Amino acid sequence: MSTPTTSVKPGVLRTVLVLGRTSNLPTVWTNVLAGWFLAGGSWDWQIGWLILGVSALYFGGMTLNDAFDVNWDRKHAPERPVPSGAISERGVWILAIVWMVGGVAVVVAFTHAGLGWLAGLVAAILLYDWSHKKWPGAMWVMGACRTLVYLVAGSSSTSEAPTLAAVGTMGVGLGFYVAAITLLAKGERKKVERQSTGILPFLLLLTPLLLVVLDFALREKLTFQAPVFPLVIVGCGVVFAVWCIRLGRRRLSNNIGHGVTTLLAGICVVDALYLSLVDWKLSLICLAFLPIVRLLQRHIPAT
Repeated sequence: MSTPTTSVKPGVLRTVLVLGRTSNLPTVWTNVLAGWFLAGGSWDWQIGWLILGVSALYFGGMTLNDAFDVNWDRKHAPERPVPSGAISERGVWILAIVWMVGGVAVVVAFTHAGLGWLAGLVAAILLYDWSHKKWPGAMWVMGACRTLVYLVAGSSSTSEAPTLAAVGTMGVGLGFYVAAITLLAKGERKKVERQSTGILPFLLLLTPLLLVVLDFALREKLTFQAPVFPLVIVGCGVVFAVWCIRLGRRRLSNNIGHGVTTLLAGICVVDALYLSLVDWKLSLICLAFLPIVRLLQRHIPAT
């Protein structure tokens, strides 16, 4: 009798971490914090369940990405887990489904998230993974995934439509930022020094900063929790602008992969920028995740 082969070869943990693009996971956590606190939430156990559930959905979506891309990866990215033999095709599908089902179960069972927003997030994840190699417009779906994380977290905190609309507006800004990264990432494996995408990605990257400026300018009465608050807003805005323009542009000019990785870490800066409008301490928490993401990206591929 022959010995049955296993679906996953030695190095299971690393394979799972690579499939899930784990180095970017803290950016999902800061997304949840931003959506929750922008909606007026306070510290609550529900935040932990949201982070756990949305993290599982993130892992599921990233793993599904490899499941759908297996044929493309065999030609263009043979180092990925499936073509390299680290995990079988069947194994990657099973793992992805387990992550997705587990994430939905946690959010439904332990949070007050709106089921419509949760369903929208799951649908956006599936649509992006299925279409991103076939349809240029999938970049907007990728952005919508992050926007919907805001709305899932925000709807767990409040059911007030005006508040959720405000959270969604900020989420759209983040969505544009992520869509720009997705657009730039298309040239990651091309033997080119520069992308021919023009100025559009860089305009999209700066959308969150524009939204914060508008929010700051249109308020009739600014109520900050500490005298340093305006300085925190300005400081986060400066950090964000420098991160996008100086670091992103310089790295994209030399190496698209490194540039995209840098901008992915900048999602923490977007969340910090938004939360600077609410509580400067929350803003600093998000910024604290930035070096963690950069450290993780040295050991686990971000894309």
